[in-house]
Amino acid sequence: MKDTYQIGSFCFAIEMPAGLKIPVNFALFAKKCDPSFTYHLSLADELPCPMGTCIVQRDDLQVYVHDGLEERYMGIAMSGQVYGCYREMDSGNADIVVMRVKADELVYDTVFTSLLALERHMEKDGLLLHCAYLCDDDGRAILFSAPSETGKSTQAGLWEKYRSGSRQINGDKAYLQKNGDMWMARGWPVCGSSSICHNEDIPVRAIVMLSQDTYNHCERMSPAAAFQAVFPQITINRWNKPALNASMDLLEQLISQVPFFHLGCTISEEAVDCLEETMEAYDA
Repeated sequence: MKDTYQIGSFCFAIEMPAGLKIPVNFALFAKKCDPSFTYHLSLADELPCPMGTCIVQRDDLQVYVHDGLEERYMGIAMSGQVYGCYREMDSGNADIVVMRVKADELVYDTVFTSLLALERHMEKDGLLLHCAYLCDDDGRAILFSAPSETGKSTQAGLWEKYRSGSRQINGDKAYLQKNGDMWMARGWPVCGSSSICHNEDIPVRAIVMLSQDTYNHCERMSPAAAFQAVFPQITINRWNKPALNASMDLLEQLISQVPFFHLGCTISEEAVDCLEETMEAYDA
């Protein structure tokens, strides 16, 4: 079975054994297109032995490089279990080998997507931001970003509750990419525990860095403050220097072209009012 998909501007094909199921969220990105890259997925009782030089060694990820190509072994943190291997064969193809005993877990979007090393193929053209985001009644995206358990999805949900016409697009991530002079929030096939995942392209109105507080206050962030807050929330392969440099250039552009706000907030309609009033003051 071979199908094509598109996320942002990256068009790719996945070839996999019949009977394996694509995760529901991932299937939203199926599209007939001319792929620039093909993944060849297979099941095995053992994973291939690593090749090349190890440059990353973690419980959940090992990365090797050889002849400019990358190889990854994905595992489960704190368990020592490795469930899959991503191995680039050339500039247009990668073999993915998954342990047969883990085949049933491919229906989970986090497991399936981790095998594809998507950010490696997309980070030169865009930024993957950890956030929950919504489309407001003007058709613009408001992105809430912060460390986990800060209340990103909660604040996005408040807008959906109290602002008619607002709707949540993704509860965990957005792929940010420029379209001409405009930054777009583009869909991503992983949405965390929110179960909110839509494949839509929406122009970005603002990026809001959250913190929990006992009262609501909002202010425009300086470029330096915005960088310090948002950098930890961007998925970047820091071991890949060219990709890191490209991401830094894109992040600099994003901060200079999209307004960043800090919202210290409670869980209330007043938090929505506070952010809305501050954004409108800068929209004017």
